[in-house]
Amino acid sequence: MGSNVAYSDEYLFYLRESTLTAQKFDAAKLRFEGKPISIAANIEYYNPRDLGYFSVSGDTLIFNIATPKNRQLTWLDASGKELDHFGDPAPYTGGIFSPATQIAVLSRANTIY
Repeated sequence: MGSNVAYSDEYLFYLRESTLTAQKFDAAKLRFEGKPISIAANIEYYNPRDLGYFSVSGDTLIFNIATPKNRQLTWLDASGKELDHFGDPAPYTGGIFSPATQIAVLSRANTIY
């Protein structure tokens, strides 16, 4: 399985068997350094385009986990440690973050029972 990649703060982010992975990358030498770091498993993936649903900019990382209906928005530090939670769990389906404005825009499923 291939995936899109994102580069930020000397790390390359990509999906490896549906797990969001980060690995230190020397952009000048075009090679990886050190071992890959698993960040989160079961990341949502669009197969026809090899597109993992994640985005990274600076020290901010946003991703979608494929299985849960309700998702909790969680702030993580660079090592993946949970720092805080935002709002109540809800059926979020995606989002983007602008580091320039520090604004996140989220989409949420409209469920009717």
